[in-house]
Amino acid sequence: MLDGFKIFQSNRLTGDNTNGFRVIAGHTNWMTMAEKLLEADIEEVLIGDFGSAYKDLFVYGSKVTDTRRHFAAEGFWLF
Repeated sequence: MLDGFKIFQSNRLTGDNTNGFRVIAGHTNWMTMAEKLLEADIEEVLIGDFGSAYKDLFVYGSKVTDTRRHFAAEGFWLF
């Protein structure tokens, strides 16, 4: 908790330290979120037979639970 806000961490942020990171903040009853890794595989056959590649299918979604509650903020922050 930081000043009453619950902090979540994700490796799937967009941005950099020059232009800033896209950050979403909101009330606990504002939105629900789900994410899941459906498929994960190592691709052995590559062009030129050099190394191997990891591929996955990651799905996520969110929904506003109550349309009367729109308590959220979006910002671009530098760390």
